[in-house]
Amino acid sequence: MMGNHIEKLIIAVGLACLSACGMPTGEGESSAIIEVPPDTQPLAVFASSDWEEVDDDCEGKIPERVEFQIVTSNRLVAVDDSGMPVCSDSVEDVQEELQATGRYDEAQDVWQSYLVALGLAVPGIANGDPSPQPSTLPSMRTNPGDPHDTEGMNAGDPSPQPS
Repeated sequence: MMGNHIEKLIIAVGLACLSACGMPTGEGESSAIIEVPPDTQPLAVFASSDWEEVDDDCEGKIPERVEFQIVTSNRLVAVDDSGMPVCSDSVEDVQEELQATGRYDEAQDVWQSYLVALGLAVPGIANGDPSPQPSTLPSMRTNPGDPHDTEGMNAGDPSPQPS
């Protein structure tokens, strides 16, 4: 039974990436990828079928210290400090329950981490840097001390260069 849920999650992630990640956008169009804060981590997948034994409604049951993990493409499990599942619910219901108890930031964090896990969001640029520079590793240069030395640099770097 657990394998079936993992397969569904893998399919959902694959479809999400195909529909959002790889599609070029034309002029006036925007990407379907959502930008989230740079420190956003994806939710982990709950690797056990133990979640099937807990309540399938988290209303009034989410502990103060909790970690949410994915069990299906639209279902999360609340995991307590000891690593045991407490309850499972839909992503939307978990958000609503967190908001109803005044945990607005946590509700937003869960949603953003869920989107990153499905490949529908990417962590943004740190500190909102409007002009990110291409990354070059000094160790890839023939002469690391010379900024004009481009020989030996990664020739496959597709980053735009100033003209």
